[in-house]
Amino acid sequence: MSYRTPQWRPFLPVVAASVPLLAAALLAVLLILLNKGGGLLLPAASTWLRALAAGWVLIAVAGAALVVAAARLAGTERGPLFVRPMTVSAAGLLLALAAVEVTLRLGAVPAPLGERVGGLDLLPYDWQQSRRTLAAWLERTRRPTAVVDVEDPDLGWDLGRGRRSADGLYVTSPEGFRTGQQPAALTVARARYRVALIGDSFTFGEEVAFEDTWGQQLARALPTGTVALNFGVPSHGPDQTLLKYRRDVRRWQADVTVLGFLSASPLRNFTVYPFLDPHLELPFSKPRFVLRDDALMPLNSPPLSVPEMLDMPSLGSLPLLHEDRLFEVGHWSTPLATRLYLARYLVSRFPRYRTREERLSVETVAGLGARILAQLVREVRASGSVPLLAYLPVQADLTGGPVGLRDELIRRLAGEGIPVLDMGKCLQRAMPVQAAFIAPGFRRSSQADPGPPHYSARGNAAIAGCLAPEVGAILRTRTPRGPD
Repeated sequence: MSYRTPQWRPFLPVVAASVPLLAAALLAVLLILLNKGGGLLLPAASTWLRALAAGWVLIAVAGAALVVAAARLAGTERGPLFVRPMTVSAAGLLLALAAVEVTLRLGAVPAPLGERVGGLDLLPYDWQQSRRTLAAWLERTRRPTAVVDVEDPDLGWDLGRGRRSADGLYVTSPEGFRTGQQPAALTVARARYRVALIGDSFTFGEEVAFEDTWGQQLARALPTGTVALNFGVPSHGPDQTLLKYRRDVRRWQADVTVLGFLSASPLRNFTVYPFLDPHLELPFSKPRFVLRDDALMPLNSPPLSVPEMLDMPSLGSLPLLHEDRLFEVGHWSTPLATRLYLARYLVSRFPRYRTREERLSVETVAGLGARILAQLVREVRASGSVPLLAYLPVQADLTGGPVGLRDELIRRLAGEGIPVLDMGKCLQRAMPVQAAFIAPGFRRSSQADPGPPHYSARGNAAIAGCLAPEVGAILRTRTPRGPD
């Protein structure tokens, strides 16, 4: 029995030439769907992603059936009408792919964790390049003029003690808090009231002079003889703040302890290796807490030192990797990408399933954050100091950014009987949002990506003005101390 195929013959060259293109498109989409180490096989793969993958499988099957049918219908004319156009198309496609591959390889430049093309970090990352980056970052923090992000055996990193930055913007006392002059202990000893400030860079007053920080402006607005001890450490999470309070702050017997936190601060409780986010430029590991039997249990405490990390033969040798929200297996091992830069570019450009961080629920993050902050409040009260929790807004919080985590955290703290002072509302009443933050052209940071803008001098003044009535009311109930 023979097939009558005159109606197919004019289309056979087109169908044949489409076969390599169809195959390449299917492979590209398969790489995208299976990126980061097998997205389809992970429980995190969404329903729509699985449906999309199933649709591409059906298209592939239908395409294969079409090719087989066309080849059979071609009969004896299969050679000139099918094989030749397909061969020419495949050769052209291979040349084009080779040109793209060469272009990507020539355009790749070193990045902190591997390589980068046109601003896009290529997956998978490379541990050897990461080790070189960590070593360079560590060397930078060991300079005598390094003030922030200095390696610490208990906290991961802390302020350098008794240091002055190269530009003179930051000065720390030998006791480990920010000051305008290094011999600060005498001033503290003569103070009638002490206010301790703990938190991250927004408490430290990054990018502004000491006199312009909200802590120092707050001290000037309080009764004569009040000193503010600024123990803020850039990039610290609430877990590190709790540990720092126990080690460095409690012994100063402050009348009031102000804890400033950001809406995203609780996310830092879920990190162990901040270098997994290279924008932070932090080579250290850090301790973190987990809940076990409804109690806080420390992990990586004391933290693994940078030299110990550098001795690890592979990233997978680092302990507690899976306790870090920033760690993704597929960022470091993408089998399908192998050594082809085009494949690496595709899986890096088109992420399709939620990362570990995105899979963390607001309830989980806020739950651990509230437990750590509540523990800190209890310990401050037990020391005889009065705790004040102050939510410090970043610019995105006031311009339509997500605030679900902040609201859930404040709700949980309220359930523990712990009020939170909302500096966001007060700041908005005081001035336009843009004026409260340092403008892009006036940033004073050595980081390639300095993160969200910090408070300007005016913004710091507004925060101090918002806090002064609350802190002042507490100090009026305290007995002023005499010189130590």
